[in-house]
Amino acid sequence: MEENEALRRELNLKTARLRTLQKAVHAFLMGTDDQDSNKAKLIEQSKEQP
Repeated sequence: MEENEALRRELNLKTARLRTLQKAVHAFLMGTDDQDSNKAKLIEQSKEQP
């Protein structure tokens, strides 16, 4: 039971990171914001955080 909860939390965390990364990629490709700040966001979000 505890293992399921731990896996669910991990999945939710990774899903949130993926959504953030998808938004950053979309913004980068669409050129909606400053290109340099988008590159920085992409680099930051692409790094796996423990």
